[in-house]
Amino acid sequence: MNKAKIKKTYKPMGLKIGSEIEHLIINDDNSPLDITICDKFSDILNAKKMDHSREIYSGVFETKTKAYRPSHLMQMFNERAKHSKLIYETAEELGAKTSELPFDPDLTLDEAMEYNIKHPRADNLLSHLKSIGEDKIIEHCVMTTGIHVSIGFDDLDEALDIIKISSMLTPLLTLLMENNIGRDQGVVFKGNPTANKRHSQKERTDIQEYFYSSNTGEELINNHIQHILNTPAMMYMDGNEEVQISKNPHNTSLKKLSKTQEITEDNFFLVEKMQYNDVKIASLKCKDDNVIGHRVELRMSDNGVHQHDSMVLIALMIASKKGRIMIREVLKDFGYESGNPELYNTVCADLSKAISHDGKHLSQIMSNGETFSSMAKEFGNGLQSFISEDYPEYLEKALPILKICNTGRSQASDNIRKKPLSQSRKTSLM
Repeated sequence: MNKAKIKKTYKPMGLKIGSEIEHLIINDDNSPLDITICDKFSDILNAKKMDHSREIYSGVFETKTKAYRPSHLMQMFNERAKHSKLIYETAEELGAKTSELPFDPDLTLDEAMEYNIKHPRADNLLSHLKSIGEDKIIEHCVMTTGIHVSIGFDDLDEALDIIKISSMLTPLLTLLMENNIGRDQGVVFKGNPTANKRHSQKERTDIQEYFYSSNTGEELINNHIQHILNTPAMMYMDGNEEVQISKNPHNTSLKKLSKTQEITEDNFFLVEKMQYNDVKIASLKCKDDNVIGHRVELRMSDNGVHQHDSMVLIALMIASKKGRIMIREVLKDFGYESGNPELYNTVCADLSKAISHDGKHLSQIMSNGETFSSMAKEFGNGLQSFISEDYPEYLEKALPILKICNTGRSQASDNIRKKPLSQSRKTSLM
C-alpha cells in the first residue's frame, strides 16, 4: 500500500457544506414497502432524472445535495426541498407515503431481513452476520435512516479543529436531532433507538480517541490512517481485488491481512467507507469512483421535520472560525475544556447518557451535574447570535432548532408527549 498516495487524498478542497438524506418510504397503512414497489419507485425517480441510491432495506432511498459555499446555502435548502417534493410525489403516485419517523418502530429484525433488497454482496453479509449472532450490526445496517452533513476545510489544522468541536457536540446533537415515539421493535424503548443501533459496532461507530490525542492536522491524518489499518473490517478485498466478507467482523483488520496479502489503496478506502462514526473523515469520489479528497462528515442526526436544515446551519457555525470560538465557550461552561485529560472519557460518558436517556431526553443529567437542556439553551443563544450577525438571511431556517434549544423539547419528546400514532401499526404505545 502506498501511504504517500493515500495521504495526498486528504488535501484541503475548500470550505463547502453538502448533505445526504436517507428517505424512508412506507405503504399507506404504515407497513413496509414491497420490494417490487421499491423497484418501481426507483424507475420513476430515474425517469424524472433524479439522482439517488437505494439502501439495503426496501423503501430507503438516499439523495444528495451538491456542496455549497456558506453564502450559497439557500440554494442547498431549495435543492433539498426539491428532492423531498419529488420523493413525496412519487410515493403518492404509487399509493405510498414518506415516513414521519427514521425507522419503523414496530418492525422486528426478522421482518426487516425479509425486506432487504436483493443484492448478492449485501445478502451474503447479512446472512453471515446473522449466522454468528451479530444482530446489532444488522439492525444498524437495515433498520435506521438519517441525515449526514459534510464540511470541507481549507487546511488540515482546520479539519482537526472542526472534528474536535463536532465530536464534543455529539452528545448534545444526538438529543437535539432525535426523532422517535419511544418504541423500538414493538416494545417500549426509553432512549434513542437509532443511535443505540448505530453504536453497536465499537471501533466502527464510537467516538475516536485519536481525535483528542492529535495535536496537528498532519498528526490527525497519520493517526487516522493507522486507525483504518487496525480497525476490524466487515468486508475487504482479497489478493485478486474481489470483495470478501470477514469471518469475524471484530477481528479481521487490514494490518492482519497484510501478513498474507498486499493491501491496495482501494482496499484501504473500502474499509474507511465502512466506518459509521457520528463524526468521521469521509472520502470524496469523482465520477469514475476514484477517491480525490476527503471531508468531515456529521452523522448523528435522525431524519425528521427540521433536522436537515438544522444540521446544515450547525455545520455552518462549526465551519466558521468565529463560530468554533463561540462553541468552545459553551463547551467549556459544561466541562468540555481542551487540555482536560478526562475530556474524551467525559464526552463518551455523556454520549452514553444521551443515547440511554430513560425518557428524559434533554432533561437528562450530564457528567458535570447539569442538564443537557441547560447546555442546549446556551448553545442556541450562541447559534442565534452567530447567524444573526453573519448570515441573517438564514435566520428563518434556524427558528425550529432555536425553539428546541430554548424550550428543551426535541421532536422526539414532543412526539411522545402528543403520542402521535399515524406512523404506527399498533393501536397504543404499549
